[in-house]
Parts: sequence; structure tokens; C-alpha cells
Amino acid sequence: YDLFYKNKFTLSEKYIVLLDEMMDNPQYLAIRGYTDKKKLKLHYQYLIEKLKIISKYYKKKVVICIHPSDNLKQKNKIYSEFLVKQFETKKYVYQSKLVLFFESSAIIDAIMLKKKIMTILSKALDANQISLNLHYVKEIKIPILNIDDSLVFDKDTKNKFKYNKKLIDRTYNNYIKKNIVPDNSNILGYKKFANIIKKNYFLN
Repeated sequence: YDLFYKNKFTLSEKYIVLLDEMMDNPQYLAIRGYTDKKKLKLHYQYLIEKLKIISKYYKKKVVICIHPSDNLKQKNKIYSEFLVKQFETKKYVYQSKLVLFFESSAIIDAIMLKKKIMTILSKALDANQISLNLHYVKEIKIPILNIDDSLVFDKDTKNKFKYNKKLIDRTYNNYIKKNIVPDNSNILGYKKFANIIKKNYFLN
């Protein structure tokens, strides 16, 4: 929230942005071990296939934004047909027409900016990842892109990908008030912490 107000980037709808998942992130290895290689191969195959379809529909380039701890060289190889960026997620979210994401705190910028967002499901994800993804579906009523299913832009799909300003204004505002700015103030987070500490521990 603080960074959102401190760092201003150019707003546009130039790209389709994917907030990529670091599939074998150390935090997941402790829970499930490494992702099955066959599942992982299909995961990227289907994901790339869907990104191409979406890119063609919107007539916009796809930018893959990877985790700061991820392997850039490896992801450049996997996503060789797209732009892959590291340490620039915020910049490209500001320039997005649509943000596709797995569970990621980076999606907060897209919510604050009232961007169209859609979470991704895949058979390669574990139960914990799926649960975290569905949190946003439940809270913000956003659509799901299941990359294991076929994707054709028929009438239903176009409605799913349509920007519904009325719905977004309502659900995003509720989420912001509940989870990001629960006291409904514009005071930056570090100032709130300072005030609480001062009030409770420096009584004199």
C-alpha cells in the first residue's frame, strides 16, 4: 500500500501480464517436494498455448513477470516467445490490460489500480496453491483460467474476459477496505505503526 502511493508508473493497457509462479519455490518443497516433471512440462505447454490465444485476441504482447528469487535464464528459455522481466513487476502491472496470476502479493497493485485480473489453475499446482488462488475468486469474484481446459473465444469466453467496471468497482473496493485499508484512512502503513507504538509504549 505504501509503495503504491510512493512509486508512480505510467498507466496504460499496453500488455497482457502474467505474474508467473515459481513452481519449485523452496517454501513448496518443504510441503510437497519437487513438481512431477511430466505435470510441469504439460503445465508450461498449456500455459504458453493459452497465453498465445489471449495475446492474439487482445492484439497485445505478453510480458512474463517472474519472482525476484526465480531463475531468469531458465524462464527465458521456457518463455522464449514472450518478454520475461524480473524486478519490474510493478511497472508492467501499471501497463497491463489484463493481469493473469497465480497466488501473488504483487496482485495488490492490480487491485488498487482496478485492473482486470484472472487467476490461473493447473493440475501441476498443489492443494495449498489452489486454495490460495481461490481466495481471490471468493473475495473479489474474479474469473478463473484453467489452463488444462481448451480455450476458444466464443460468446461465453468473451463475457468472461470482458471488463465489468461496475463489478470491479464494487468487489475491489470491498477487498481494499477489508484487507488493504481496513481503517478507511489514507495514512501510510509505516506512519500507522509509528502512531500505534507511540500511543501504546510511549505514554508520557
